[in-house]
Amino acid sequence: MKSSVYFVIFLIYAIYCPGFVHGEEAIDQLQKETKIAEAKIKKEEAEAKALELKKQNAIAKSELDNFGFGLGLGLMILNKPDITSAIVENDIIRVTGEEKNKMGFWLTVSWIHDSWPTQQVGLGPFLGVQLGGNNDLVNSIAAGVDCSLKRISPKLPVDFQLGYGVTRIKILADGYESNSAPPSGSTQVLLKDTTKGGWVFICSYKF
Repeated sequence: MKSSVYFVIFLIYAIYCPGFVHGEEAIDQLQKETKIAEAKIKKEEAEAKALELKKQNAIAKSELDNFGFGLGLGLMILNKPDITSAIVENDIIRVTGEEKNKMGFWLTVSWIHDSWPTQQVGLGPFLGVQLGGNNDLVNSIAAGVDCSLKRISPKLPVDFQLGYGVTRIKILADGYESNSAPPSGSTQVLLKDTTKGGWVFICSYKF
């Protein structure tokens, strides 16, 4: 009698709770769904990492593209003239040749900041050296601000640089002054090398 009652109760429970009868199948299904969810999560994580790596590579490439070298023609306005020649005439020192400006070829290196609203003109720092002059490989150095027009005309990457630099020039040696008498016994004007500064303007082609 009791066994019949138990059977009826089990039958009723099985009808209304089929999961009890198919418990193993439900567990297997749950495990499959868990594995699918885990695989999906791993895939999403891998895609997110790949996307982040792609963004980092793009940023690194952008930073590298903003860094470049240039070769151009520059003008330095000297604070003090560079004396090229002087003579003693009628016992008076005369400066017969001097340069107030220096023009020459400059090699520049610059980094252009690319986060400007217009994206047409870029600004950044630059460092430049003037090549040759006075039998030296490097005659002048300068640093300042670089204005790049590369965004306006990519096929003609022209930069304009404005900065301040120093250069080697010649001045009258100690004891010699222009429009004054030379030191006793001196028949020639002596010059000496020194370093002076000046503003620099450069127009360069970036490569």
